[in-house]
Amino acid sequence: MSAYCLFQIGPVQEFIQTARKTQDYWAGSFLLSYLNARAIHAFGDAHVIFPHVHDNPLYKAATQNSSALWDLSGLQKADAFRPSLPNRFFAVLVGGAANPKDCLRRAEEAARTAWKQIAQEVYKVFLESIGFGPASGSSTKVSLSGVAAALGNVPFQSTWNEQIQHRSFEFLYAWEDGGEKHSESYVAVEEAMGARKASRIFQTLPSQQGHVCSLCGLRTAIYPSHCTTRETVRDWWEGSVRGSDLLRHRFREGEHLCAVCLVKRLAPQLVFHLPAGEVPSTSTMAVATYHKEVLELLPKIRSKDSSFEKSLLDALDDHKTQCCKAGRAIREPLEVGWPRYFNLRFEDADNHRFFMDGDWFIEDFYRHPNRENQTAMALGALKKLQDIAFQASERVAARLLPPSKYLVLLAADGDNMGKLLSAIETKEQHQKLSELLVNFSTKDAPRVLEEQRPGHILYWGGDEGVAMLPLEDLPEALPALREAWAEAVEEPLKKVLPSAKLTLSVGAVIFHHQYPLRSAIRQVFETLEKAKDRPDKDSWAIRILRRSGAPVETAGPWQEELVCGPEGQSQHFSAFDLLVTLIECYRKDILSPRWLADLRREETALGDVPESITGSDRDRLWEEQWKLFDVECRRLVARHWAMKGKPGENRRSLLACLLQCLNRSMSDLGGKRNTRRYESILAFLDLAHYIAKGGGR
Repeated sequence: MSAYCLFQIGPVQEFIQTARKTQDYWAGSFLLSYLNARAIHAFGDAHVIFPHVHDNPLYKAATQNSSALWDLSGLQKADAFRPSLPNRFFAVLVGGAANPKDCLRRAEEAARTAWKQIAQEVYKVFLESIGFGPASGSSTKVSLSGVAAALGNVPFQSTWNEQIQHRSFEFLYAWEDGGEKHSESYVAVEEAMGARKASRIFQTLPSQQGHVCSLCGLRTAIYPSHCTTRETVRDWWEGSVRGSDLLRHRFREGEHLCAVCLVKRLAPQLVFHLPAGEVPSTSTMAVATYHKEVLELLPKIRSKDSSFEKSLLDALDDHKTQCCKAGRAIREPLEVGWPRYFNLRFEDADNHRFFMDGDWFIEDFYRHPNRENQTAMALGALKKLQDIAFQASERVAARLLPPSKYLVLLAADGDNMGKLLSAIETKEQHQKLSELLVNFSTKDAPRVLEEQRPGHILYWGGDEGVAMLPLEDLPEALPALREAWAEAVEEPLKKVLPSAKLTLSVGAVIFHHQYPLRSAIRQVFETLEKAKDRPDKDSWAIRILRRSGAPVETAGPWQEELVCGPEGQSQHFSAFDLLVTLIECYRKDILSPRWLADLRREETALGDVPESITGSDRDRLWEEQWKLFDVECRRLVARHWAMKGKPGENRRSLLACLLQCLNRSMSDLGGKRNTRRYESILAFLDLAHYIAKGGGR
């Protein structure tokens, strides 16, 4: 008799999405992956079907040394620190070799113990950093209770212990006896887990007293008992916590965190020894394209004008020098996370000139009234750098856009995964699927997002992931990710399970680097749901979060066969081909964006049919507007087209054909007419212009 087992750590969204910084989101994902690794190891990884862990770098780092929490021996740091395990595992104990309840309890105890060890180490260093640990150079060991007593604050420790032990994670598990069919047994244990979640069995905890955590808002913040008002809590954090040399740049002004959020913020550096700022900030990701283009410019200008190369290098060095001085004056960190792409592609000697937070390349950062005077010299150096870099780009006829203030957050998810899992007939097929998914999350997704372009994965486990990208890379990264999924997962799976149809949907939001990250995270998952709501799924959806005005959203399938063109021929259409074509035409001044403004002015004739019109009149008007849109697009593109001669005519004809395909694509929703066709098309055309100009300024 076999036992089918499920184990899950939660609550996921509450723990991960309470993030003010990109490192908060990454750290939440990393800690969940790490704790699940420890649970799998204690359960017995030989029995685990999903996730496949034997080639997973994070799993190896978490388990290969029984006497250490984390061991990177023989592993690449970037691979091991990438959160690549989901928050659950599925296992099959064959032949009654072990008691499922004992194995699952052992997994729970291992995860709980690891979490307490991490929290204990953070607590110790936290207290020592704010001046309540052993004296410098002293060999005397002070117990944590003694340290807390020195604070004159017994509730400080009791609050910490209660939050770490009872207000952090819930560990749920279920098991069922296996039947003759693997699929039926898997469905049965999933239903058992669903019943366990619905039962809501939990320990009754006393109500919390005090000022809540400024990050999650769920637990009481950590502070001494003499702080009785919100103002005194903030003052204590500002003076004692942010006043510490070790903790100064770990917290923002006004922050006061609970024990769980504090562990999430500090554990990566204090326990796992991740270099400070290894995760790029939103501003660093926003300006990554500018960094890339300047670094690509250096060898070009070097071969053409060595004296001008020296001017550019001097400007880069002077900017960094001035930023170092300004950073010390305003107590802001300088060196932070850096996309892995740059270390793989460019020389360290050139890279180090950009090892600064992206804020230092955005002029708005310098104009804040609290730092304007101290950063004036650095701002002058930045303007000089931008002028020289632009002149260098003109000398070698290279493109150089100003630093962007916008970036992309994307979320991806496999389609119909639950349906597929309930249809898998054998354990071997399930194992193969698990192996394909871990290979994609640890090899293919990083190759597309971190090696081929300067993106950064915040989490990728199994069939779902979250990553950041520069705005410039959106048009090519999304279809490349879908193509990699097809090659690494979808097509190999069909060889094992011919009936399987495991496609991928992606949602993406474009947002300003100062936009609240928590809101961007919430909206990217909403956008992903928009993609998955489309007929047959296997789609993308993109939302632009402008700093003013309502969000703009567009969505569509990855590829489709359409009948269009002057001769009514079949076309293999991808909306991203049109997106790339439009961006190129705008940037090379081949097509004026005024054509889009003219198209908007014709909304009365081309716009979506009003709801007040019904029946056959509605159908007739919809058909007329659909056909008229193609005619007007051709006319307006020709009117605003600047490229002359035969090549210009050929490119214009190609663009008109692609626009016609877009009209066909946006008009159909799984065999039904899209009543918001015009709105969807304009949103897509807005997206192309938005990317072409580097987002808002």
